[in-house]
Amino acid sequence: MASGALLLEMSTIDARVTDKVAAACPARDVAFDNSPIGRRASPSIWRTRT
Repeated sequence: MASGALLLEMSTIDARVTDKVAAACPARDVAFDNSPIGRRASPSIWRTRT
């Protein structure tokens, strides 16, 4: 992706994969937004508590 791009993640992939993708974005000057379609909020809540 080009520097300054926005990656809008809308999949229902495992939240840990989303975290890895999000973590890689700043090094490439890419903004990241996680907007899952169809995934419950509970995996995200669980992930922040562990």
